[in-house]
Amino acid sequence: MRVLDITRPLDGAAPWPGERGLERALTKTHARDGWETSELHLCSHLGTHVDAPAHLFPDGKRLGELSLDPFVGPALVVDCGDAHVIGPEIIPIKEMKSGDRVLLKTANSARREGGFFEDYCYPAGNAVRLLVEKGISLLGVDGPSVDGFEVEPIVHRLLFEKNIPALEGLDLSGAAPGRYTLVCLPLKIEAAEGAPCRAVLLEG
Repeated sequence: MRVLDITRPLDGAAPWPGERGLERALTKTHARDGWETSELHLCSHLGTHVDAPAHLFPDGKRLGELSLDPFVGPALVVDCGDAHVIGPEIIPIKEMKSGDRVLLKTANSARREGGFFEDYCYPAGNAVRLLVEKGISLLGVDGPSVDGFEVEPIVHRLLFEKNIPALEGLDLSGAAPGRYTLVCLPLKIEAAEGAPCRAVLLEG
């Protein structure tokens, strides 16, 4: 079985404007203490991460209230080409199965320059509505958000109304279109509205 890492490193990950990037401070060192430990400070939505419904809805489910089922299981990677806004004509709805985890591969995955980029690719609301109606269990994107920058959070709302988590900040550059098994368990912070995760695809 081949394991394909689709997680972006937290080291150097660009935070959403106004949020905190990763800051790592040594609290113990080999030279002084004989071992090394550190404190980590970061935004809960930095890098590759999971959004729970509480991210948008005050009474929405938090990570500890979500089943782990959406985070492990059959996934379909969809190549969206060079589309900036991914409309329903790009999504192969007939290939979807109820319960699928759908990962949208766009030009975002090829971007390696430092800093946050506002012109990332993202799915249109009418495309996501079809996916929700199809019964997907998770939507993953390779941009910093499932919604466009500074637009109404239509996609978040469509997903969270059905308690479907969003997986954001993926690196799908090495993933060919097709079917895999996805594993993307968020950190177990039960009261959190979101948390970083290590996302991998299992092939074969």
